[in-house]
Amino acid sequence: MSKPNSSIDLALKPMVVRLDCGFGNQLFQVALGEWLGRRFGREVVYDTTGLAGSGRTALPLSLCGGAAFATKRSELGWRRAYWLGGKYNALLLKMVRATGLGRTPVLFLDDEGRSDSAPVPTRPPVWAVGFWQNVTFVDKEVLDVMDRRLNALPQAGAGAETGVEDEGIAVHLRWGDYKSDEQNRRRHGLLGPGYYRAALDALGSDRPVTVFSETEDAADWFVSHCRKDGVRYAGRRDMWQDFFGLSRFRRVVIANSSFSWWAAAHRSAGKSVVMPARWFALDERWGRNASRRLRRTDWIQVENDWL
Repeated sequence: MSKPNSSIDLALKPMVVRLDCGFGNQLFQVALGEWLGRRFGREVVYDTTGLAGSGRTALPLSLCGGAAFATKRSELGWRRAYWLGGKYNALLLKMVRATGLGRTPVLFLDDEGRSDSAPVPTRPPVWAVGFWQNVTFVDKEVLDVMDRRLNALPQAGAGAETGVEDEGIAVHLRWGDYKSDEQNRRRHGLLGPGYYRAALDALGSDRPVTVFSETEDAADWFVSHCRKDGVRYAGRRDMWQDFFGLSRFRRVVIANSSFSWWAAAHRSAGKSVVMPARWFALDERWGRNASRRLRRTDWIQVENDWL
């Protein structure tokens, strides 16, 4: 369980990580917290002010490993923070340290791949804001911790597709608000048929395919444009059934989605995973930088088109 807010000891200069957005993004943020805590030997506090009233589902508290939570900014005792981001991180950090600002936190803002060199939070106190979708922070130790916590959830038995996980291919189509919201579609993009065909070729095009998507029309599109035979739709299921269902397959084609990234990374030993070479559609360089930061060493990247 999480610690009560009153247990936050500001004198210890905790590493604070903001939890925000969807389930997959929050998993990356918790992974960053684990990485920071291990690297610097400091307490990690999760700032949940971004979830209040947002309609977003907060991940189970057990995934945060007993960390303290701040539900109000005032609980952190900070009136201001010094912003660092992009290529000027090192210079600005030196300036902040030189001024002797004491407990005033340095806010590291993740740039999501917009710059060639990723910002890495250093030296407490740190307040980390952003998605932090980067394998640097999901090393073997952190991934092992996240695997154990996910396996301990009561939902871990959900979504079994008995008989097909070993031989078949799981394919995730991330539509939903990527399709319905024009701004999200421009930013993230819907992966096109060329990507999915190339991904299936990389994993064995003759294998049966199970499509995971929140909408059945996405599965129908896949049959019409990517693969006509040997395809089944996993069905309209809840988040946990899809997450753990995807995670059980030994061959996985992920979308440009933090949700399917984590489903593929969970129980990852012996898996074959294909991911897109561009994570965002809005800008070529940005998309490739983000994908490069997300690629695990044994994952396959293939070029992707957009709808």
